[in-house]
Order: sequence, then C-alpha cells, then structure tokens
Amino acid sequence: PECFEAWTDTNEDGEYDDDDEFFLDCGCDRLCPEDEGYSSADEGEGDGEFQAIWLAGFGSQRAAAGVRDASDGLRGENDGIWARTMVLRQGESTVALVALDLIGWFFDDVERIREMASAEGLAVDHILIHATHQHEGPDTVGIWGPSITKTGYDQDYADQVRSATVESIREALAATVPVTMVSGTVDISTFNAEKGVRNVIQDKRDPWVIDELLHAAQFIAEDGSTVGTLVNWGSHPEALADKNLLITSDYVHALRETVESGSIWETTDGVAGVGGTCVFLNAAVGGMMTPLGVEVTDPDGNTRSSASFEKADAIGQLVGEMALEALATGETVSAPALSFRAKTFYAPIDNIALQAMWLVGTLERNAYNYDTGEDLTDENVPEVRTEVDVIEQQV
Repeated sequence: PECFEAWTDTNEDGEYDDDDEFFLDCGCDRLCPEDEGYSSADEGEGDGEFQAIWLAGFGSQRAAAGVRDASDGLRGENDGIWARTMVLRQGESTVALVALDLIGWFFDDVERIREMASAEGLAVDHILIHATHQHEGPDTVGIWGPSITKTGYDQDYADQVRSATVESIREALAATVPVTMVSGTVDISTFNAEKGVRNVIQDKRDPWVIDELLHAAQFIAEDGSTVGTLVNWGSHPEALADKNLLITSDYVHALRETVESGSIWETTDGVAGVGGTCVFLNAAVGGMMTPLGVEVTDPDGNTRSSASFEKADAIGQLVGEMALEALATGETVSAPALSFRAKTFYAPIDNIALQAMWLVGTLERNAYNYDTGEDLTDENVPEVRTEVDVIEQQV
C-alpha cells in the first residue's frame, strides 16, 4: 500500500485496540520527525486519525505495522506482495493470467480491471484474475476490518491494485516472445521419506484430504532462456499465522524466489533456479490444507514448528525445489492448442452471517435478484454475480 501508518502492539495479541494501544501518527510514509530519512510532513501526518491497512485471513483488528524486510532472509529484498502476470498468445487467442498476493478479489473488481484494460486498448481477449489467498496482506474483501461491522476494504488501495494489475498486463503483453513449453508434475509426498506431505502441509479439519500433486510449466525462449514459469499447488499461505503484523506474501515469496534464482541453505547446497518470472497459482485449499501446525525440517536439519518467517521461508524453498524437480523431469509439450472458456452466473448468498455483513456494508460487492424493499427470507435471497474460467492446453 502507498499509504498506511504503523502502530505498537503493546500487549502482543496481534489486535489493535484504540483504548489500550496507540498508532504512530506519522503519515503515509510512516516516518516521524525523529526518524532517519524524514524530510517533511506528508499526507495524514499529525491529523489524529489512524490511516490503517487491515490484514486479512484470521480475525479482525489486525492492523499492518509495516512491510517485511527480508534483508536477513533469502536475498536481501523486501518480501512484498505482487501482481504477477503471464500472457499466453496463440493464433488469435490471447489470455492474461494474473496472480495477486491477496486474500481474495471479488468479481466486481475483476470486471473493473477488464474495463480499464479495454479502455487502454490492451490487446487481450480474456483476463483471468487469481488471488493466492495469502493471509498476511491487506483486506480486499472487507470482513477483516476494525470490527465485524466495519469494512477493511480500502478504496485507495483497491485503486492501486487495479492500476498495478493493468500495468502488469501491459508489461507482459509487450514482452511476449515465441516459446517452447515444458510441463511436469511431482508427488510432494516423495520428498521426505519420514514425514511425506506432513513436512510442508497438513489438513486441519476432517476429513483428512491432501492433494499430493504439484504441477509446473516452463516457457523457454528460442535462445534457451526461461521467460516464465507457472507453479500450481494447493495450500493456505498462512505459515506466519495470526500474530504477524508485517505485510508479506508468506511462503509464496520464497517459493517464487527459489524457482527463479535457486534455493539457499545454511550448510547444504541449494538447487539452481531456472530464471524468468515465476507466477504461483494456488490450487484447491479446502477446509483446510495448511502449513499451520506443521513441523518442517529443512536440508540443514533445522526443525521449525512455530509460526515464523524462518518457517515460511523453509516451506517456500522446499516447495520451490519440488517445482524445479517437476520442470527438470517434465516433458516438452509438442504443438499445444490454447483454448479458453468463461461462464458468468449468479449464486445465492445463503450464509446468514454474510447476508448481515453485506447489508451493513462490510462486503464490497454488489448483490442482485432480490427485493430490496423486503426483509431477507428463504424466498428473498440476494445473489452475487461471479464467473468460472477454464483454460485448456489441448494436445
């Protein structure tokens, strides 16, 4: 986010309480007069109002305190959140796959991005927006704000996401080149003989179900360099749990860094990356496939069970190495045929709690096909408009 203020979690419960805790009224840049680099007062500084960005994924009242500085981690770069795009073009079909490091992104905002891209003349037939469903980023749905009745959706931040996404599509379109496609799949249970899948993932609720398969695709330019990769695997990005207050993409950061630049361990040789830009698409995460409660052991023999950046980085690197193995053992796809389909439809809001949140304005989404002048009943149920997309590689 371009604008938010930090705060101090005095009781270390991960929840901002304006009765017991205080925010740092330093404006959008979070620099106070006594801080290094301070030049002058900026927007919001000293106005007595908390310019908060609310983190999504667990409970309400999780105000962001900053952005994770990964300088002590993998590569000395900020572990921020991204809009990452891969454009696939074949013949007269052009599809943009966009992955946002966000909890979710309602269809209303998907359509706004499509309208912006169309207005700017971007030559793309279809735009698919995917949220990685990570739990350590801004609330872009609305239900994780300062309270259950107050939205966490920030219009300015949503504008920023939409603009960044369109720019990401524009950059990807401009960089399209002829490629060869390599596709591979691995069974994640085979990478740890003792623990199997439980080294990186578990299911927290009955019935215990895990999808062991990780899929990856690599797109290689005529000069042999990697243009980009797609990685598809299903697990909640929530290794940092609910006490973390720094904006981060969770284990997804280390996964992508590993695929691009290779893994880095303290005493064990890492696996070389393939270069290019990695786009992570989360698969089915159910109720629920998660790293929470997992005790992960890395190649150095370190074991981590509690929520931490070290745990998130270890899981991300291990899964990144699995993706690299999928690519190394994958097969070249000869003469793939790209096709896509999209179907828009309406779905009822049956959940009473969601109905209440929508009525009080917590959810930033339109509702349809009900009588606004009558109470909501089993016969008068609002519906949301949504879409299912299918992109196929026909061989």
